[in-house]
Amino acid sequence: MASMIEKQNWILETIRRNKRLTLKEIASKWSDSSLNSTQQPLSYRTFNRQVNAIRNFYGVTIKCDKRTNEYYIENSAEAEGGEIQNWLLDAIATGNLAREYQSMNHRIIYEHVPSGHDYVNMIVAAMQTSNIIEMKYQSYWEAEARTFTIEPYFVKMYKQRWYLIGIPSTHPGKIRCYGLDRVQDMKILEDKFKFPEEFNAKDYCYNSYGIFLSEDRPQIVRLKATGNQQAFLRSLPLHHSQKEVETGVDYAIFEYYLSPQYDFVKELLSREATIEVLEPDSLRQQMKETIENMLNNYR
Repeated sequence: MASMIEKQNWILETIRRNKRLTLKEIASKWSDSSLNSTQQPLSYRTFNRQVNAIRNFYGVTIKCDKRTNEYYIENSAEAEGGEIQNWLLDAIATGNLAREYQSMNHRIIYEHVPSGHDYVNMIVAAMQTSNIIEMKYQSYWEAEARTFTIEPYFVKMYKQRWYLIGIPSTHPGKIRCYGLDRVQDMKILEDKFKFPEEFNAKDYCYNSYGIFLSEDRPQIVRLKATGNQQAFLRSLPLHHSQKEVETGVDYAIFEYYLSPQYDFVKELLSREATIEVLEPDSLRQQMKETIENMLNNYR
């Protein structure tokens, strides 16, 4: 028997996927759903109760068009454009997929998300009240774990890993980043910190790529893409600043405005010979040196 949360998730994802549905159509789909193992009908009263819960919990409003009696997501454009809501709705869709088609689970492969997500709720709670966090952290670069405090500024997910970004006691006044999968223990302290009102996490990351944040001035980066890489970049831009500035017979040149840090270099290397850095020269030389060092491993 589906739980209340599962039923809410199913209703939200069903309307989202189909855009507009009458209650009769929704009830029919619920009747055919494997989540409805007890074959309980979806009544108007139950449906309205779940719609109200969805609005309160997810911040998504489901309304009825009186002309057609069709239900739709009123703020669908906002939901699709809002990063948090979009991530949440995608997570719901994935969860529904796993539950509704359990017999197909041996043919559906999910990407493993490293541990650490259990700390996200604690961090967000501390951010809301401006409380300092104490954590025991095992760095990749140190043999022993260290315990220190940190002023939590924001959390970020990158490549299926959660990160905490803030000012640690080990680096006063400096913003640092910590992977939550490396945290061994964490607790919220009673001590408070003053979060700068002018700080905006999205603005801080705007000219960065990946999780390695830089205070260096952003610069223009030009890449030459060949082969299928042109289509990949058009479909999935590397960065929000991406612009296609030249298109040739078998190549395209893309321009970016960012700080080319470690994660960006790694991403370019993963594209192999289909990507060439044209400028800046410093990044071009860095790529060249890295590739030469890699080649030395095979000599």
